[in-house]
Amino acid sequence: MLRLREITSKSDLNVFPYSASFIFFEQYVMVLPSTLQTMGIAVACMFVITILFMPHPIMVTLVTLNMLSILAGILGFLYYWDLSLSSITMIHLIMSVGFSVDFSAHVCHGFISSDSVSRHERTKDALRESAAPILKGGISSLLGICTLIWSSSYVFRSFFKIMVLVITFGLAHSLLLLPVVLSICGPKKSQVIGAEKEEKREEEKGETSQVV
Repeated sequence: MLRLREITSKSDLNVFPYSASFIFFEQYVMVLPSTLQTMGIAVACMFVITILFMPHPIMVTLVTLNMLSILAGILGFLYYWDLSLSSITMIHLIMSVGFSVDFSAHVCHGFISSDSVSRHERTKDALRESAAPILKGGISSLLGICTLIWSSSYVFRSFFKIMVLVITFGLAHSLLLLPVVLSICGPKKSQVIGAEKEEKREEEKGETSQVV
């Protein structure tokens, strides 16, 4: 098809190649650039939204890199699950962008909301607050799509496989990889701010004990 188009484009005659099968060939020509372009736009949208709700450059960078790593893993494992890149899997991959950002955003938000000073303690606080909800959410999502295992439809089976990859990579990144990265290069909270909050906490405890 592409060769015929190239030949006719160089011709002096006003002709163009056509075949009924070109309708099906066209998707295989355009599916890769369309998938990369659409996923790139989706990642850019998630990047902007993350900036709005988590205005810290290091955390935004970590969330974005974590999301890109999850998507790269999904694209790589399509081969091992006998899934080819098509218009169907393209839709599922675009949907996975929204799912993949959810895991890391919870951990990063818990980290940046922690009142502790050291990175190690803030990472522990983030996992203490968000690890259980993330794990339960992943397990419940897996249980919700388990019925698709027995589906004979390629659409449903491909959706199940990609969702399993999204949840698996998302849990692994958010509960194993991201906490290690945060404990090493996460943003530090100012010692002064931490001391002030600790002093304020002690004052509140003192006021509470006086009331009692």
